[in-house]
Amino acid sequence: MFKIPARIKITNPELLFVTYYWGFMLLRPLLDAYKTHSTLILFIYVLCLLVFFIVGMILRKEHSIGQSVLLLMVLFLFFLGDIVLRHNSFSFEYVYRFVYSGILPVLFLSKVRNGDLLLKYFTWFSLIIFLLYGADPLTGYKVFSDYMDYGFNLAMPAFFGLFLGYHYFKMRWMLIFEILCFLSILIFANRSALLGVLFFTAFYFLFMSADRKRIFIRWILPITIAVIIISFNIDSILKFIYNEVLIKLGYNSYALSKFTSSLTKLDLHVLFSGRMEIWTKALNMIRESPLIGHGLGSFQARYGFYSHNIILDILIFYGLLGFLIFGFLILASLYKIWRSKTSVKLIGFLFLSLWFPKLFFSAYFMEDFGFWCFIAFSFFSLEQHNRISPRLNKSNT
Repeated sequence: MFKIPARIKITNPELLFVTYYWGFMLLRPLLDAYKTHSTLILFIYVLCLLVFFIVGMILRKEHSIGQSVLLLMVLFLFFLGDIVLRHNSFSFEYVYRFVYSGILPVLFLSKVRNGDLLLKYFTWFSLIIFLLYGADPLTGYKVFSDYMDYGFNLAMPAFFGLFLGYHYFKMRWMLIFEILCFLSILIFANRSALLGVLFFTAFYFLFMSADRKRIFIRWILPITIAVIIISFNIDSILKFIYNEVLIKLGYNSYALSKFTSSLTKLDLHVLFSGRMEIWTKALNMIRESPLIGHGLGSFQARYGFYSHNIILDILIFYGLLGFLIFGFLILASLYKIWRSKTSVKLIGFLFLSLWFPKLFFSAYFMEDFGFWCFIAFSFFSLEQHNRISPRLNKSNT
């Protein structure tokens, strides 16, 4: 049974990490209301969390910062050295985003020891965030800028937390919010967010449950059959939902409109929303310097937009050498996930699902919280927990 800790300490690294992650979303209305002071507001917010973090370290008599932070500091120095040698108009912006999306969250995460506690806080914050902003598309995205911002920054991570609340912590009443969040992603978010949700859900049922056979018969097999049946009628179903329901009610759904358009025209250019042309430019740029690349932010400095693919980004920035380094770090974290149990395995996969498959189609890795937490995951020392037991799995859904 899920229980809130009887005594919540503001210096808990588990709470500080989750607060830092979700705080940027909670502050959205305030930042929009005071746009000219948004940087100052965020600075004060981060500074307060850092003060609590330092106080917590002092109280626990901890002095080291951990190998995960050292890893990102080495990367930070590498990025700075690259800027000196290969400066462009986006270099410093990329490094700035790396500081608040990489170094700071990993710093908070480096002191986390209780995996279950971290997941508990993440679940509660997800519920609060979804209750506050889940209906934002119905008001014309007043808080979030568009469907992609809503999908990646709110709906997808909120679904992860709500899913954990119902399936992992057995909070049965949270199922309704899990379903509502999934529907909001399906209708109002982007396709990459939907893929991330499906990826996370499949992993949980396949690797976090001891009763895999029952899960396969009860859920995966029926869903697969339903998907096959629906696929033969998907065009008419999506057209009906989009044209006869949403449009008549006055709502627009980018995701459904793209699905409908691509299925009607059977055009990959429509399905990938112009990304194939961008990827062609990226491949041409990689061929110019395949070994060491062109430097951080070089693609956006040349064309004014990013490549929409993490592999292309790494190859453009640092060539084959950079690709091998990042590939090694990714494999190391995947290996730790495979070797870990219960909450540690789940936390690792949570970080993975926050950027995969998203970064293969949208956004860029330098500003992605999930990617940097995942990169440093193999260096963390989290406690193993055994919440998933045979008794719980008998009622697992």
